[in-house]
Amino acid sequence: MISKELKEAMVSLRLSGVLPTLDERIEYAMDKKLSIQEFLEVIFYDELERRQAKLLNLKMKKAGVDSNLGSFDFDTKTAYDRDLVKRLMMLSFT
Repeated sequence: MISKELKEAMVSLRLSGVLPTLDERIEYAMDKKLSIQEFLEVIFYDELERRQAKLLNLKMKKAGVDSNLGSFDFDTKTAYDRDLVKRLMMLSFT
């Protein structure tokens, strides 16, 4: 159980995105016998991924790009490579 003080501190530090999975991550760290540094790496990486995803979604929304391929108009008269568009939408550049 996460203390009220810890929750308030995390919110103040703008780390509240970690809160939904913190109990699960604590349990994982205990099961895997992670060091404090390894545990911090895990939760901060979670927060970094959450922020990057949020930023990407915001940029896509501003650009008018829908991340859902179901709404992509493949019948447009513009010539394009369908497989390339799908890979680009999935961010698979290899």
